[in-house]
Amino acid sequence: MSKLGHSLLTIINIVILIAVLIGASFFIGAQYGPQLIAKVYGPTNTLHTAQSDVVSSNTGTASGGKANMPYPVPPREPSKQLITSATFHTIGVASMKVEPDIAIVNILITAEDKNADYAVNLVKEYMGNLQDVLGDYKVEFNNMSVMPKYRYIVNTSILSGYKASVYAKVRIDVSKLSDVLNKITKLDQSIVRIQSINFQVSNIEEIKNKLLTQAINDALKKARAMAYGVEEVDSYEFLLKEASYQQFHMPIYPVYKGDAYAEEPSFDINTLTPQTISITVNTTWKVNMYKLLPPVDYRDDAAPETN
Repeated sequence: MSKLGHSLLTIINIVILIAVLIGASFFIGAQYGPQLIAKVYGPTNTLHTAQSDVVSSNTGTASGGKANMPYPVPPREPSKQLITSATFHTIGVASMKVEPDIAIVNILITAEDKNADYAVNLVKEYMGNLQDVLGDYKVEFNNMSVMPKYRYIVNTSILSGYKASVYAKVRIDVSKLSDVLNKITKLDQSIVRIQSINFQVSNIEEIKNKLLTQAINDALKKARAMAYGVEEVDSYEFLLKEASYQQFHMPIYPVYKGDAYAEEPSFDINTLTPQTISITVNTTWKVNMYKLLPPVDYRDDAAPETN
């Protein structure tokens, strides 16, 4: 075959390839064009394809020729108009009954003598004795203090000695309280004295947070009751602007059965009745009040006119 024949054959092959590519482009455009347009530009009211198919804005179905993939046009969301805004101040309260599970025994160790060093050393000695009798119970000591003592005769004060003292604290489970009291009272009670017994709950922060949530919800309920009295309002928006808790009470008082200074002091855990913990919260709410406007269905507005 001559060079001219080869050239003509090459040209014919190129023409055939171009024709195939053009045909494939038209086919792909006719099949997937509407979906691509909808994804890129969003849904439209009408769409004409290469096969003269029309998608109705009202029904979302195709008519004429072969049906394409239908896609509905969503209605416009109803809008709302802000009528006014108001500020409400409300107080929320919440309370809960709890049973204490922690006991705190407050102890005073004190000694007096004409010699300050002797009084101090005696207190230090009983600090060690207290820790020894309590064994594994942890004892927390405060700083020791030494105070002069005076005797008053007519208008004259005379130094009579010194008083050394230190406060100690033992934090334990309430079930261990009787054991701790028994051990403490084995020491000289003229030097080691039980000052008070306080009771607490171990999960106080968890209780506090729960009460805060309940109190704020109570304050919101009161703000809603005030706002719902406004007429011609269809919807409300409550925004918490400020909140602070004013009071947090945990009135758990020392309660024990028997004499703490008795030879065999005892504690009955059943004498501990549930105590009420309460909280008060001051809140400020901004309330936006709206009136709903009738929804506009632009699908019907944009529907093509028919003759």
